[in-house]
Amino acid sequence: MKQFAESIENFFEISLDLCCLASVDGYLLKVNPAFIRTLGWSEDKLLSSSFYDFIHPDDREKSRATIAYLQEGNRIYSFENRFRTQKGDYLHLQWSGWIHPDDGLIYGVGRDVTAQRRKSDELERTRQMYETIINSQSEMVCRYTPDGKLIFVNDAYCEKFGRSRDDLLGQRVIDLLSPGERESGKRDLKDWVKNPRVVKHTIEFFLADGTLGYQEWVDTPIFDKDGALGILPGVGRDITDHVRTELAFKAVLEHSVQGIAIIQDSLYVFLNEKYAQISGYEVSEMVDQRADSFIDRIHPDDREMVRQRHYDRMAGREVPNNYEFRRFRKDGTLHWVEIHASLIQWRGRPAIQVAMVDITERKNAEIALLESESRLRTIAETVPDYISVVDRDGRFVYINHIPEGMAEKDAIGANFLDFVHRDHRSIASEGLRRAIETRSTIDFEIEGYGDGKAFFWYHTRMSPIVVEGDIQHLVMISQDITQRRLQEQEVRESRDRLELALQGADLGLWDWNIQTGEHVVNKRWAEMLGYELSELPATIDAWKSILHPEDKEKVLEGWRRHVDEKTPVFESIHRLETKSGEWKWILDRGKVVERASDGTPIRASGTHLDVTEKKEFEEKLLQTQKLESLGVLAGGIAHDFNNLLMSILGNADMALLELPRNIAGRENLADIISASQRAAELCNQMLAYAGKGRFTLQQINLSRLAHEIAHLLEVSVSKKVQIDYHLLPDLPTFEGDPTQIRQVVMNLITNASDAMEGSVGRIELTTGVRACSRDFLAGCYLANDLPEGNYVYFEVSDNGVGISRDILEKIFDPFFTTKFKGRGLGLAAVLGIVRSHKGAIQVESHPGVGTDFSLYFPASSQKSKENRAKDPEENDWKGRGMVLLVDDESAIRKVGQRILEKKGFRPLLAEDGDECIRKYLQHQDAIEIVVLDLTMPRMSGEEAFTKLREINPEVRVILSSGFSESEVTSRFIGQGLAGFIQKPYRPTLLVEKIREVLQIP
Repeated sequence: MKQFAESIENFFEISLDLCCLASVDGYLLKVNPAFIRTLGWSEDKLLSSSFYDFIHPDDREKSRATIAYLQEGNRIYSFENRFRTQKGDYLHLQWSGWIHPDDGLIYGVGRDVTAQRRKSDELERTRQMYETIINSQSEMVCRYTPDGKLIFVNDAYCEKFGRSRDDLLGQRVIDLLSPGERESGKRDLKDWVKNPRVVKHTIEFFLADGTLGYQEWVDTPIFDKDGALGILPGVGRDITDHVRTELAFKAVLEHSVQGIAIIQDSLYVFLNEKYAQISGYEVSEMVDQRADSFIDRIHPDDREMVRQRHYDRMAGREVPNNYEFRRFRKDGTLHWVEIHASLIQWRGRPAIQVAMVDITERKNAEIALLESESRLRTIAETVPDYISVVDRDGRFVYINHIPEGMAEKDAIGANFLDFVHRDHRSIASEGLRRAIETRSTIDFEIEGYGDGKAFFWYHTRMSPIVVEGDIQHLVMISQDITQRRLQEQEVRESRDRLELALQGADLGLWDWNIQTGEHVVNKRWAEMLGYELSELPATIDAWKSILHPEDKEKVLEGWRRHVDEKTPVFESIHRLETKSGEWKWILDRGKVVERASDGTPIRASGTHLDVTEKKEFEEKLLQTQKLESLGVLAGGIAHDFNNLLMSILGNADMALLELPRNIAGRENLADIISASQRAAELCNQMLAYAGKGRFTLQQINLSRLAHEIAHLLEVSVSKKVQIDYHLLPDLPTFEGDPTQIRQVVMNLITNASDAMEGSVGRIELTTGVRACSRDFLAGCYLANDLPEGNYVYFEVSDNGVGISRDILEKIFDPFFTTKFKGRGLGLAAVLGIVRSHKGAIQVESHPGVGTDFSLYFPASSQKSKENRAKDPEENDWKGRGMVLLVDDESAIRKVGQRILEKKGFRPLLAEDGDECIRKYLQHQDAIEIVVLDLTMPRMSGEEAFTKLREINPEVRVILSSGFSESEVTSRFIGQGLAGFIQKPYRPTLLVEKIREVLQIP
């Protein structure tokens, strides 16, 4: 028993594999030399640490699960994880082990399979590459419905199951499984349909010859557009041989993971089942048999080496412990083995202990890899491009085409930079450096030698070869692009000439590769939008991203029409966003310049022209014309309406004068007069919009007026709104009509309150003085040619909902409103009043932030004074003489005649300017005064006034008009106009005006 323990101890020491004893809580208690040698850690380091400290973090959880599995009384025969070496890298170790029931310790035996894994991975990559190139192997492919019915199978699938496609389609995949797996297959399918995911599974089935086989399948769910599970495709391969081998291998592992034998006196005195299995024998066939009898089963080329080392070792001479050789199994098949042999004491006498591992698979992989390298070399040498391998210094290790006139021995070892044009060597050298530092593929274009001494252009792609984290070599593939470069040079020269022409025309150039989406522009194109050329991505999507949303559909539709050849040229005026966020109007012209044989567009080119100034001028002109047209319309309507009001007011007023004070009906007449006066105010709004409102000119202090109006409005604005005052106390005055300015202030404050929409908010009222330049005034709303100088301003700011850009452009349009009860004359009247006062408006608004309205009026040096019109009084005063009343409205003439007669005058009536002149010539000596309407058909009041002055320079004329006094009288300055009366007026006011002009007490 002691000798057997010693033998086990010797086996522990000489084993090629890693052997260890460990506690279940993770601490190593004993390790063999192979364990220390393989991982590189000292024995003290290993025995003082938990083995979890050396396991890769990603493998620790499954390692703990495996220990738990052992604690349940199970054994493991093939478990793999990664261990960290003293160098810091990780090795793949394959373990078998168990927990001894007597001492509760873990007995583990591991094998370093890192090289095998790497060789296997390399072989697999090579195999996959050649499978793709020659398509020499087809996998089974099928698709089936969620209830398991086959709807597609390929030929490999039919061949493997030995049935025709027609026979298989419609069958359930479950029915193709072996009977023992059908129930579990049904459950798996049901679970998968309920929880779709990519699954990999192995199935048992009967081969075409009736034997049991195995397949490995990867099934991937495919969903329809609604997210429901659709078809279920699967890709499978036959793994029958692999599974059978694996099952056999697992059976052998139940005894050991490596072959162990002890040879003494040339006899096998001990061997395990693994050793016999590797040799192809039963244990009983080899134990106690002469080892010499098996020497003949070694390959003839390796036989003498193995025999000699066996005898030298028995003789005590120093020979290598590890070596590989080929041997024949009992069945005659050849295989590779690796052994570790050492001299030991067995039962008190010298013996040789042999640990043997079958390395046939690894050797075959190495041979396959060599064959793969040979095939790759053959392919590389048939490719016309230059394919080479260089070391980190750029020296050739391999090159597929040796330059003409150079021997291979001179090319290999030469630096590839020697074949590069001297002007481009820095580019190539930098490419080599970057490929090594970044461990990535680097592309560059250089000029280099081809065959002979001629220079050619090459596109070179350099990729590092990383082996175990280190770069020793790099692959270079160089493609001759000389012809392409020459063509590009021609294109550049042509483009340069075109660029010169475009610079003269101030045009931007664009070129669009429709198939790739590449969109290239020139420098001027980028400058139009405030960009550097390098800041614009060369894609059509980048252009679409700066296209104004409102213009996008129109532009794309225009382009589609051109592509469909419905228009010979694509032309569009649209907005593009600049780098600063502004919008510029661009005239875009272009056309498809290249199409495929089927008419599909391939390439298009065109130009850009900045037409922002022209567009803004056209829009401003259009807006001005629109407002002027609406102003003319409003003025005309107001004029006619005023004439109607004159008739109503005159007749109502005359009725009041003629009826006794206590008679019934006087209140109705008073209501008529009141309603007519309110209608007159509406006319004033229309005239204000037309810029011709009635003015009662005074020196106005904006701070005082704004404060008075705001305090009056505080009771009507929302209780949630706070009004803050920033009113300059010593504000200069300006000349204007207080009534109209009050209307402006009220409108703006009311609008600001409405902008809060019932929320808590703030309105700020600010006044001040500003020195305004012509440029500043030109940027204001419709401020045409205002002189520069000092202007008083009134600003209303709110933090309400703000105004969007599209609405901001319409706020001054008559009848445009966003209010539920608005009539759309408020801001239109504001604009008209401000324009009539030779002022300007600025509006700035941002949705969700608020709105600022700023009004500017030319400051005056005069002090403010109040002018209040006196109401006419009814009295018994009587006039005398003849009054010539001229008006194209018969109702006005009729009312005027009655009041003049009532006040003692003799009225003489005329319906237009022509009749006025005729009657004045007839009654010149008797006519005391002429009341002349300004707007009349045929001969206007202005023309009639001029002729009257020509007849009698001393003639006294009172003009009447619905337009403002300042608007009318400014045209008659210095011409002897006696007076003015604003329509609509009450008859009593006409009499007072005549009395005033005649200077009758």
